[in-house]
Amino acid sequence: MSGGFHRQTLTPTHHCVSGLPSHLICPTLRPGDLVVMDNLAPHKNETTLRLIEQTGARACFLPAYSPELNPIEKMWSKVKQFLRSAEARTGEELQAAIAAALATVTAQDALNWFASCGYSFI
Repeated sequence: MSGGFHRQTLTPTHHCVSGLPSHLICPTLRPGDLVVMDNLAPHKNETTLRLIEQTGARACFLPAYSPELNPIEKMWSKVKQFLRSAEARTGEELQAAIAAALATVTAQDALNWFASCGYSFI
């Protein structure tokens, strides 16, 4: 089925630079396939991109990291705010404050954070 979805993970990244895509990736690609990569410099290698495009597939790069779109960042923000207000000054106080801060994170918080980042649970 042309343009279908299949996933192939290659590590380490340096393989992409050494010319291995022609042996590993390209034989599995079909016209209309989309190869999604992060913005690591070796992924933008001209040879790699050309080999992908020669199969009729196309390369697509993920957007740059954005803390506003990452639910875990919102959780850490809540925890850090609690820790600042706790003003723990000893190791023991800090340990207790961390436990208390983490206990304030609820399942509803997590759902709200995911929703605010554009995730859908439908």
